[in-house]
Amino acid sequence: MDRYEKKAFILTRLFIYISVITSFVIENLNYKFIFYSLGTLLVIYDIGETWYALKKK
Repeated sequence: MDRYEKKAFILTRLFIYISVITSFVIENLNYKFIFYSLGTLLVIYDIGETWYALKKK
């Protein structure tokens, strides 16, 4: 698996976990909230990955 496939796999798994956990907590589930939180996680993950790559050099 190359880097982007691994990243997509991890983010998909995170999305599934978040949606399952929020569906247990929130009965009237607003899917916009899940997609916004997934987008936020993507941005945080990209920033963290870039920071780690720059720190490693």
